[in-house]
Amino acid sequence: MSMNLTGIDKVLQNLNREIKAIENRTQKGLMTAGLLVKREAQLKTPVDYGNLKASAYVDSIHDAMGRLGVEIGYTAFYAPFVHEALGKLKGLPRPRPHKGRFWDPQGKAEPQFLRNALYQNADKILSIIAEDARIR
Repeated sequence: MSMNLTGIDKVLQNLNREIKAIENRTQKGLMTAGLLVKREAQLKTPVDYGNLKASAYVDSIHDAMGRLGVEIGYTAFYAPFVHEALGKLKGLPRPRPHKGRFWDPQGKAEPQFLRNALYQNADKILSIIAEDARIR
């Protein structure tokens, strides 16, 4: 006895469409969360002339396994060195002719500014991604 299934192509087509929609919503959530981290990191980034702060970026990525993600970073070549600096002079006045204090004129900068922005916003990040991934 043979069984003939009808409509399986339509079911697979609908399923693939829904999977793609979930992926698109998830990617949107990842980018939104990435932009949040970038903004928060920029608020903590040391500022002298503003080049480091302005070099922050967020980019959408797919890894070799096809998984979605975002990359958040800085393009200034010295970003890793500043990020990993201990900040021992933070808040101290800078010698003339410079203005302001070491690490930034407003005194809001932090060592490991990108890492801190990520960890301090973990709950918000997860909430953003989960909300966008929900089926609407």
